[in-house]
Amino acid sequence: MIEDIQIVMPLGGFGTRLKHRAFIYSDNPDKPLPKHLIPFPSDSNKRLLDWTIELWKNLGFKRFIFLLGYGSDMIENYITSNISGINPKFSFEDKRLETGGAIFRAIENKTIDTSKPMVVHYADDLIIGFPEFPIKLIETHSSNRKMATSVFVRGRRYPFGTAEISGGNILKFREKEMVEKPTYTGISIFEPDVYNFIIRRGMDSGRFKLERTVLNDLASTGNLGYYFLPEDFENERFIWFPVNDEKGYSEAEKALKRFT
Repeated sequence: MIEDIQIVMPLGGFGTRLKHRAFIYSDNPDKPLPKHLIPFPSDSNKRLLDWTIELWKNLGFKRFIFLLGYGSDMIENYITSNISGINPKFSFEDKRLETGGAIFRAIENKTIDTSKPMVVHYADDLIIGFPEFPIKLIETHSSNRKMATSVFVRGRRYPFGTAEISGGNILKFREKEMVEKPTYTGISIFEPDVYNFIIRRGMDSGRFKLERTVLNDLASTGNLGYYFLPEDFENERFIWFPVNDEKGYSEAEKALKRFT
């Protein structure tokens, strides 16, 4: 099954919340690096996207599809020049399509093989300290017997202060408490039947978010399963690190140094 699965990585975003790093490491002062080419960790020659590619590559996955937007030439050149042992394909968007629209474009231009399953994994959603994750996900997906399986964690620390309020009074104030609520990691595996859902949405609108449309379509029809990452929620020992801003970058960097 490994040889059939396509690893689809959306890389089209601008990375606005990490733009300061993108400018620091760019050779062109007028053009920031694409977010996924930012060095990670900061004292390394490796780039942010390297870690997610290696997670799958190290277990024998070779079919990679990269959905490119901003900085597509730089990303394509980096991958083809620096990453070996994979069979990369590239799909390009000339305007912002969101993830659903970018996948639909890759289906239309036949970059994605609709006879094969795919994993969608945003390259900035890092899995750290759990190298067997791809196999565990596939095993769970096989046992779920669903068209798709999405990956969740039990919860995260809420970034704002909260309070208990009653009768016009604040009874208790809590600062950035841990909230236990299933939280999506940006990773899903899909069987070929799901392409029909994507195509229907794509025909309606060329630009659409995968999570708000296709995943909800699958959930409403009973075709979406789940897999929880085995994190130690109570002690905040995490596996999933979304690198969406400077805080996320710093937390992922610290975690990587603990595990390597």
